[in-house]
Amino acid sequence: MRPLFTLVLPLIGCTALVKPVPEPRMPAEEAFRPAQEVRAPAEAPGTAAWARQFRRAFDCEWGARALVPGTDLAWQALEACVQRADFSHLPEVAANWSEELRTRPGAPTLLARLIANRGGSATEDLKLLRAQGVPIFDLRSAMVQPVAFRGQLVLFIGTPLETEGGALVLTEQRRTSTVTNIVSPQGSFIEQRTTQGSGGGDFRSSGLMGGGSGEFSGNVQAQSQRGRLESRVDHGFAETGTIVLAQLEHPDLSLSPEQPSVFLARFVGTKAPSETEFVVTEDEAGRSRQTPVVSLVAHHLVR
Repeated sequence: MRPLFTLVLPLIGCTALVKPVPEPRMPAEEAFRPAQEVRAPAEAPGTAAWARQFRRAFDCEWGARALVPGTDLAWQALEACVQRADFSHLPEVAANWSEELRTRPGAPTLLARLIANRGGSATEDLKLLRAQGVPIFDLRSAMVQPVAFRGQLVLFIGTPLETEGGALVLTEQRRTSTVTNIVSPQGSFIEQRTTQGSGGGDFRSSGLMGGGSGEFSGNVQAQSQRGRLESRVDHGFAETGTIVLAQLEHPDLSLSPEQPSVFLARFVGTKAPSETEFVVTEDEAGRSRQTPVVSLVAHHLVR
């Protein structure tokens, strides 16, 4: 038994001499690195859910442009962006999608909705589109040359009045801006001054009369107000005096006479105004103003 005991002791001693190997230290830049964000799978481009995942409408247009340019997928993504009520980035769309805006069949309807999202500034927005070669014109240009513009797309702001012989009677509107200067009060103070002097005459309530000498005194109060001048701009719409006959294939019950809409239509021509319409005025060329006739393509309420 003694030899066995002798062999065990050396084995125990050898085990006690083995030191554990320390784990390697993590570098500081790796230890303090923020954890990677786990994102849910992205929605399919071109859907409403895909457009809503962007916090800003501007980023939605950028996301559509990041797809393969010129493809149907990228265009569907842009259409989904414009469906957002807060999307109003017409300058970016006109600059980055100019080729699609000139060639895509659905481009005019998309632009009509986009202009409605921007508040209905048709005159300024059409100038921007014409600079990019987009074939959409204003109603006044078509009325000046009705033969040349027959069949072309026109865009204008209007409100419905009534129906007449299967056509919708519209009154054209234009966007107006009223600037009002308002002082925001920040406190007021009263300044009081005492005036004394001498002179000839008697001071009476009716004025200075008679001769002699005397003295007069009085108190003068002046009230002033401190504040900050602010300019507020109120936007609205006013009638231009132009009545439009819009041909409809089917009655549209979504039109509201209380709120202006952006109308996209194909220009048909002009006709002489009837006796029941507004008083005929003289245009710049000295000719009677005709009533434009259009074929309605799309309309969107101004936001």
